[in-house]
Amino acid sequence: MVIGILGQRFGLPTSDHESGTEEEFDWALKENQENGFPEIKWFFQDIETLKLPSDPEQATLALDQWKKVCAFKKRLSNGLLPIFYSKFPDLESFKAVLTKDLSLWLNDPDRHWHTQNAKSKKSANQRGSMLKSAAIVDYQLRLAEDTSKLHLIGLGQHMQIELPIEQAYIPLKALIDRAMVAKEVGRFNDERLCESDYADKDVDVSELFKRARQSGKRGVALLGDPGSGKTTAARQICWRLASGTETPTAVGLPENTIPVFLKLRDLCQGDVKDGLSAFLKRESHAETLASDISDPGSDLLNYKPLLWIFDGLDEVVNEDTRADVCTLIQTALKNRVHDFILVTSRYQGYYGKVNLGPSFLACHVQPLADTDVNDFVSCWYKTVCIQLLGNTDKANNEAESNSKSLLDLLGQSEFRIGRLRELRTNPLLLTILCTVHHQDHNLPRRRSSLYAKCIRVFLEYWRQEVREKQKLVRFEPEAAESVLASLSWWLHRQENRTSADEHEMEKEVEQFLVNISTDSGLGKNGQEFIARMRDECGIFVTTSPGRCGFLHLTFQEYLAAVYAESEHKVESLTNTIGQSWWREVILLTLGIGRGPFVRAFFQAILKDNLLESNSEFISQCIDEALHPVLDPFIEALNKPGTRVATKVAILRLLRDQDLPELAGICLELVDNKNQELAAFAGEIVVRQRSTLTVEQMQRADQLLHEESKVQIDEKTGIFFVNIPSGMFMMGSDESERERPVHSVQISTFMMGKSPVTNEEYGRFLKANVDYQVPEYWNNSRFNNPKQPVVGVSWDDTQAYCQWAGPSIRLPTEAEWEYACRAGTNTPFSLGDGKNFDSTLANFNGKYPYGNAKKGRYLGKTSEVDSYKANAWGLYDMHGNVFEWCQDRYGDYSAEDVSNPKGPAIGSGRVLRGGCWNLNAVDCRSANRDGIGPSNRSNLIGFRVVLAHRSGS
Repeated sequence: MVIGILGQRFGLPTSDHESGTEEEFDWALKENQENGFPEIKWFFQDIETLKLPSDPEQATLALDQWKKVCAFKKRLSNGLLPIFYSKFPDLESFKAVLTKDLSLWLNDPDRHWHTQNAKSKKSANQRGSMLKSAAIVDYQLRLAEDTSKLHLIGLGQHMQIELPIEQAYIPLKALIDRAMVAKEVGRFNDERLCESDYADKDVDVSELFKRARQSGKRGVALLGDPGSGKTTAARQICWRLASGTETPTAVGLPENTIPVFLKLRDLCQGDVKDGLSAFLKRESHAETLASDISDPGSDLLNYKPLLWIFDGLDEVVNEDTRADVCTLIQTALKNRVHDFILVTSRYQGYYGKVNLGPSFLACHVQPLADTDVNDFVSCWYKTVCIQLLGNTDKANNEAESNSKSLLDLLGQSEFRIGRLRELRTNPLLLTILCTVHHQDHNLPRRRSSLYAKCIRVFLEYWRQEVREKQKLVRFEPEAAESVLASLSWWLHRQENRTSADEHEMEKEVEQFLVNISTDSGLGKNGQEFIARMRDECGIFVTTSPGRCGFLHLTFQEYLAAVYAESEHKVESLTNTIGQSWWREVILLTLGIGRGPFVRAFFQAILKDNLLESNSEFISQCIDEALHPVLDPFIEALNKPGTRVATKVAILRLLRDQDLPELAGICLELVDNKNQELAAFAGEIVVRQRSTLTVEQMQRADQLLHEESKVQIDEKTGIFFVNIPSGMFMMGSDESERERPVHSVQISTFMMGKSPVTNEEYGRFLKANVDYQVPEYWNNSRFNNPKQPVVGVSWDDTQAYCQWAGPSIRLPTEAEWEYACRAGTNTPFSLGDGKNFDSTLANFNGKYPYGNAKKGRYLGKTSEVDSYKANAWGLYDMHGNVFEWCQDRYGDYSAEDVSNPKGPAIGSGRVLRGGCWNLNAVDCRSANRDGIGPSNRSNLIGFRVVLAHRSGS
């Protein structure tokens, strides 16, 4: 054996080689080619920053050495030479890299120093472990093979394209749920002013078990949106371990840990009763293998440690069953003290009683970063073009050209700032974008249109390509889509059903085919239809022996929406509002629905009094609707019997809609006795003043502007309310940092009634196209247009204010507390002021204040203005997001002051108001924190103030 280890030096030249290193390599290579030995192993250190001597001559020599190292490295890394080529990050890690390889080499049963009676060739991870039975070794081989490839969806050609998972996988990031890891739910302390202690940092998915063990946990719950890559990430971890590509310790697990992979979509009702052991035994069984290795289940249960990977908790049949499965998993973690567990789930399937509890580290899959999107698109197109054209210059040039074309489209503002931005950062949706772009080099501008185009790609490519090659009977894609839509609705009617027995599906399909024309080319045989959709179009997949389902739940949801719209299933959909299983179907149905359907849907919402309890979702329905027919809401406002609470919800919903008649209606509500109704009516009148008649304008001015009570800024779209001058006692005795309580005089000013929203911040981004988008801008938990913008630093707020105009700035800390208190001197300005629960604000409701009852924890920001305003018309002063203030953080003065601006020096900037992820005590009017100005957290947003001026 010859081992070479290279850093940044290549060595001295010899008579006929660049260095002795190269001479030794060439000798070993020649001997290997002639005799089969020695084995050659070469290790290169990853060097990101080249270290050069300070002496110029020495630096020149070192640089020359580095060029030679790079040339040699390129020669060895082409994959054509008979060598073992590897890299190591640093000297401390090299020992582990070398030890692992030598251990595998020494224990390789195919080497001549071992006996030759091994039953099968074992993968690297199984070699050398005396604790693994033959059945376990074979199971790991099967698992490695099963998880080693990623399948690319429809390309317009009749071919199956697979990518090795190590080439196709884009490393995913996850955000650890702070509420699940915090040792103490509460405020920061002075030592946490340093932003690195407080920052919500993304973590590589492969690092999650390291973080879990640091928190004393052995379970990880990986949560995300549909298509966010949860399953692929789980498969990649499984493949790394099962194939021996990575040691368990590299992903934070004990030595010798082996994985088991279980798809919860295949869980039967009997498995819940019989337990996870029975499920594992059934899923690991291999029918066609010899009896001594076909049933590894018992051996696996006797082995330790295992990594249990449970994929798709959200795909378990119903909520009660999911809760039972959670209990089984929790029990397994408790009883099997050496094991670790990874569970993946959609957000919609993981809430309420479906929760794995504090023993699991809850992590949220993050959207792809811009660099990841670029890598993804380039990899996709390169793979496709090579498959179609061969590994040629033409293929590479076409891949580069197509990649640039797509990335240019994705760089447009609507994909960067608008509502379509989620499409480019979700792995599945990005794959669909690639697929659709591959067909005509353009992209639809709506989600529902994108899915429609992709479904047509699945159906059309077979008709165009395969029919010609195999002379198969063509079918009409419209007819096939109709059958698929009916089948999707049938599947979706049972909660969390994503697959079914093939015979059962065939019978259902035959009922749908009865009504399809014989000229469609589909025939009447259900079995043949299922086979076509699976084998020729790729839209169906076999999920387990004898069961079939759609390639992805997204396509089932879209096609169910097609059926719902075509069959006018308004009542069926409104009956499911509030059920996560139906959320996407409802939104997509409205995305393709015509005017009469949308009108009927909103009429049913109002008739069944669903608006008040589902206002945020109904707002999303309006945003998604292709034809947002809002007449039913106007009719309800004019209807004498409509409840005040319903009117408030309607005005909150419509305040940004361009409806000419709305301002006139609201003018009649401005002096309503209900403060909240009057406030929303006044805001709409101001926003839509131009739609009023001259007489109405005069009345509006009398009601709203005689004391400059409200004002809208045209550039930012922010609605400001007047804050009168006055004196208050700032601080409290509840915390050392809030002392001493002192008198402060504040002059009049105007303050944004809500934190700045994503929609309002989007105006700034559109005007400054090169400015960095906020952290979490593409994260579905935080990017609703009406949610407060998060992930903005104090420095970002200054850029925003500079763009907004000279009169707009952050509030001082004193102004903020004065406005929050709104004339009160109690801990809170809402409720009774002394007890505080989650019906009053968005915070972690498990930790209320005073004698208040425990409440709900949303786990994200809420739309602004979703809770009661204080006496001065300000929303979300308690909870939702921390808000940046202009001041530096520092101790209070004991003296009475007027309009203080904070200390002149200090490392941190003030945060006020509490947030969605902390407890009620953090939401008090007097609570104050500070942090470095460059921090970007999903807990922090901001609101602005306007220098007082009279007029509208």
